[in-house]
Amino acid sequence: MKLSLATYFLVNFFLTLKCPYTDASEIRTRRPKKIRDAKPLPITEILQKCKKLNQVCNTKRKCCDGLTCKKEEGKPRAKCAEEPKYFKLQQEMLLQYSDGDIVAASMSHDGNTVLVQGKDVSQTHILSGLFQSPVLVPGFSDMIIHQGFSPLWTNCVSGDGNVIAISNYFARIVRVYKLTTDSDINENGWNLLGEEINGNDLGGSLDWWDNFGSSLALSFNGDILIVGADYADKLYEGALQRFEFIEDAWVSVGKMIDGQYINDQIGRFPLQMSKDTSRILVGGGRNGFASVYDWNEKKKDWSLVERFEFGCEGWSDCVCDRSCFEEDSSDQYPYFGMEENFLSSDGNIVAIGDYNYDPMRKEGVESKALRGAIHFFQWKDNEFVEFAEKLVGPRKAELGWTFGMSDNGQTLVNGNYDKGEVYHYKKVGKKYKKYATIATGGFNRIFLSGDGTKLTVTSTKSDDQVDTYTLE
Repeated sequence: MKLSLATYFLVNFFLTLKCPYTDASEIRTRRPKKIRDAKPLPITEILQKCKKLNQVCNTKRKCCDGLTCKKEEGKPRAKCAEEPKYFKLQQEMLLQYSDGDIVAASMSHDGNTVLVQGKDVSQTHILSGLFQSPVLVPGFSDMIIHQGFSPLWTNCVSGDGNVIAISNYFARIVRVYKLTTDSDINENGWNLLGEEINGNDLGGSLDWWDNFGSSLALSFNGDILIVGADYADKLYEGALQRFEFIEDAWVSVGKMIDGQYINDQIGRFPLQMSKDTSRILVGGGRNGFASVYDWNEKKKDWSLVERFEFGCEGWSDCVCDRSCFEEDSSDQYPYFGMEENFLSSDGNIVAIGDYNYDPMRKEGVESKALRGAIHFFQWKDNEFVEFAEKLVGPRKAELGWTFGMSDNGQTLVNGNYDKGEVYHYKKVGKKYKKYATIATGGFNRIFLSGDGTKLTVTSTKSDDQVDTYTLE
């Protein structure tokens, strides 16, 4: 059927109104909606029953036990995070017969053995099984009764807690004891391991090895011992010697380490050894330093790896160039590395106490701020670099006098002497941030186990009190 000309024009007219002609150059494309940049979840994470640490979570995707679903500010999704844990008091122990005033204490790497020396030098306390369950009170304490030997300020415990070393550095004598459990060999208990070590037998003039036993460090199983003598040599350079237990006797092995400068007093007190015994961290006296040495088993010799030193800002020139000899004021020299240092069991993390640090110190003006600080370093690519930013205490805190760290460096416990408070810090990025205040009622020394879960504090509630805490 043919359409008339009029009909043809009418049809085209209406079609043009419904679908008008548009030139291709005038076509405008609609922008697609912006899609949020989010990675798809792995199929294994979607199918698993509960979500693990740092995995995405919500009301349907529940976190595994011990984790909580937490959304950080600025993050698109919530993730599973560890539930908050705090140090809680496990037990308070009063050491009877210690005559008060704990003068020396140390703890094993696992935290289960603590060695305590009171003013009563006729006996030494060994507290073992402190964190075992159930805790026996008062069956935790054992004592070594001394005859003809008076231990003083220094002692140490092997990593496994089965060997201890104590010293009388005035007499230059060190004794080592081992826990014996086989009655066929010896009586059960702590027995002398080998003969006592006498610094006078090492040779040299009377000035050599003075204060032998001023610092001590045992290997993990207690068969290697490092002994410091901070007054060795006439010029108080100090020295250290390595001993190994060979054929039932303590044998001096290899060359000694001696101080590099007058008044270094190397080996004064803080001394740590890595688990494989190849590295030590040792502090000194008034020159303000701490040094790392590595042991060469073939050469039987030590090599200096790093000497960490205090910053000279605000100190007089003679302090910085080590030419000061007057001892009129203890504030005349830095306490960097003098009282407390830390070396991780793998030898890769170092922390150094600096308890009279004052960022506003001025030359010629006695500083009374006593803020204190702790400095952190890490062994990386064959050199020590910053592990975390320096932690500085508030006024009169004397931060760095005593502290404890976990092996991985993520947990730090230190104290504020002015307030008598103990703080739990966590490492966040390159900074240590205060996580909690631990209710101790005062402190003298602080010890933290290698895994960061067991804390021991010699308390100022009583002169002869030891408190233990667990991370729960």
